[in-house]
Amino acid sequence: MLSIADPDAPLDEARLTALRNALSGNDLAALDLFEALQPALTRRDGQTTTQVLAQLIQSLRFTEALARLTQTDQAEPPGP
Repeated sequence: MLSIADPDAPLDEARLTALRNALSGNDLAALDLFEALQPALTRRDGQTTTQVLAQLIQSLRFTEALARLTQTDQAEPPGP
């Protein structure tokens, strides 16, 4: 089943937690979770950062993706 991400949806903290859990458990559900969160993550973290995260997740480098996501969770949002 393909999920179509709403480009205007706010960042869903429950889904973000589920993504973190999937990444830490090397669960392929991370692929679909990230797809759904990608527009909101792009708004929060910027295109470049989210693209790097996408590449890590798509190449199944979940440990690195979780580390990157944790860094961006703790960083200040990009300026206007």
